[in-house]
Amino acid sequence: MEQTKPQPNVTGGYVTPKHVFLQLLMIAMLYASVIAAITLYFQYANQIFFDSAFTYRESIYSGIRWGSSVLLVAFPVLVYTSWLIQKEINRQALVRQMRTRRWLLYFTQFVTAITIIVDIMILIYEFYGGEITARFVSKIIVVLIIAAIVLGYYRWELHRTEVPSSLPKLMAISVGVIVVASVVGGFFIAGTPAEQRAVRLDDQRVSNLSEIQNQVMNYLQTKDTLPADQTTLESWAGLLPTDPVTTEPYRYSKTSATTFELCATFASELADDVYGSHYYETTYGPVYGEKALPQLVGGSSWLHPAGDYCFDRTIE
Repeated sequence: MEQTKPQPNVTGGYVTPKHVFLQLLMIAMLYASVIAAITLYFQYANQIFFDSAFTYRESIYSGIRWGSSVLLVAFPVLVYTSWLIQKEINRQALVRQMRTRRWLLYFTQFVTAITIIVDIMILIYEFYGGEITARFVSKIIVVLIIAAIVLGYYRWELHRTEVPSSLPKLMAISVGVIVVASVVGGFFIAGTPAEQRAVRLDDQRVSNLSEIQNQVMNYLQTKDTLPADQTTLESWAGLLPTDPVTTEPYRYSKTSATTFELCATFASELADDVYGSHYYETTYGPVYGEKALPQLVGGSSWLHPAGDYCFDRTIE
């Protein structure tokens, strides 16, 4: 039986499943890399020109971790698939003229343009809402540079006549150096994995102390007095949280009729409002029926240094 040969498209290249899926994978990784890069550099701008009115630091750190993670996976795959495609083009130049490939490259330019336009719209909206000018300008510059690189390179790819060419290799090396530098920079801003683990354990300690503080306030509302000591509190409230690493109990002590303190040992410093002021400030009240419920004077900030630290609380 006569074997059926692959059918050439109208431009002379042979369309095979390998070519189509390589192009699709390359385009998908390109989209992922562009979105991750924009996210990463936006968070760098948010950190450098920090504004508590628009963001808080944990959202910045989370964005940096997400952008770095995606770039570490998507960009090498993008480079590898692009290399495979260039290898096919060098071996058979007509592959470059495949209609499937040209459609995908034009579609890439279209999606990139739409993404950039939408990002600029959002940035202008936030600027009108009061965002710092330096943040707005830096993000606009990031968007325009990424747009110029993507649109410029793939426009050249569509219309180039030189096969083979050294430009794809130079682009991969140059952008690769920038990606590596960007990911390494994220460690200095968001912290290493070990530092992030320490922060998360301290977050758990703060959550535990907040729970104990709630039990103290509940005891006060019920008994009209603070618990005399930790044993009294535990006998009334039941089992209290313990340190997530050492499993040692936290320390409560009554220091006067209207003051008490809660103590713990922290692995890292929390010097500013990472999660937003609503997370760290708690008040108790308001008036319930004929009786005003007790409140903590000045709320209950959980900012702390590294090491052993006690939070002083005063009842109003």
